[in-house]
Amino acid sequence: MRFSVIGDLPDAALFIKSIVDSSEHTLGAVHLHGALEDYLQPRFPPNARRVSTPEDVLIAADTDAVIVAESQHDDSMRLVRQASQADCHVVVIPPQELSTAYSYEIHLLLDESRCGIVVLTGGWYLPAELAAWTPVIDCQLGLPSISGDPATANTLMHAIDASAAMGFANSQVTVLGINNDRLPDDNCRIVLAGCGADGRTRPAMTLNCSHAADHGCVQGRSSEQSINERIVLPGLTDVLPGDVAMSLSTIVVQRLTDAAACQIAMEQFSRTLQVVSAVDKSIRRRRTVDVYVDELTERSVFKTQMTAIGCGLLTWLMLGMIGYLLIGQLLKPAAIVMQVMRALWIAPVVIFLLTQFLLPIARGRQRDDASS
Repeated sequence: MRFSVIGDLPDAALFIKSIVDSSEHTLGAVHLHGALEDYLQPRFPPNARRVSTPEDVLIAADTDAVIVAESQHDDSMRLVRQASQADCHVVVIPPQELSTAYSYEIHLLLDESRCGIVVLTGGWYLPAELAAWTPVIDCQLGLPSISGDPATANTLMHAIDASAAMGFANSQVTVLGINNDRLPDDNCRIVLAGCGADGRTRPAMTLNCSHAADHGCVQGRSSEQSINERIVLPGLTDVLPGDVAMSLSTIVVQRLTDAAACQIAMEQFSRTLQVVSAVDKSIRRRRTVDVYVDELTERSVFKTQMTAIGCGLLTWLMLGMIGYLLIGQLLKPAAIVMQVMRALWIAPVVIFLLTQFLLPIARGRQRDDASS
């Protein structure tokens, strides 16, 4: 796949390195500025060509996918929208100071687009052995101290995403080590416990946020061995390990061309931002915060639709009765006409009530299938 780059976030250099090392993908038009331009200046990718504006990147003939690496929220969203409307796949390097609203907007763009959109968060950079790892007990991950620095907040977001990708819980968030000013101490701990996004109970992950912690190092045990591995977290890591560099671009391309996989990845990104928001709430409230995710299952959609239909039928009954009485008093139609009108008035209600008997039948069939 042919990639192009727009932006200033140095975190994009990790993915650019993976593209350059790949024999299957190439880098074409680039519009760099700020920290990313300074970082890549001494190691500018071969075969890439500079263009003067972001629009030149979007209209380039050799562009299949655009890497949007803008640090500002509004600029990032605007470029993602323009690239999607130009029928390009989009790889988003998360901007600073994210909120759940950002993921919702990108999710809407994904629903409307014919191309894929993925956001590169911490879980994408895991080596294969950790991505396939099944944790059985609680683990720890070292991180820098929490501060008001946007870069530190982004590192925390990547760590939370990587923790979920490794199979740890994230439905309950507790921040330990908060001072009287409701600010985290230099040696605070963030405990992610409860269950995963699938509702199953998972081992807990403790994020040790301290200057003295071994940043980026995961320590714990699996069912067979002890784990003491260093993972890639944008903001903490400048160089990708060889195995991750060779596989990252291939994995991203496979996800971009799979619509269902893009939806799953976007839901995980939204979940990650909800957990990050829960960390802030736990700091302010000084207690455990639950992370709720209202997933649109087939059953919940059906119940929502039936509720809306029921409300509509109540309105139909009221307005239909008024219309029936007015027509009978003012126009004096024949008796057969009045009977037909009564049938038309009450028929939708009868049909709606009859459909409610389908639920016990469906439950019985579901039990029969489960028993067989």
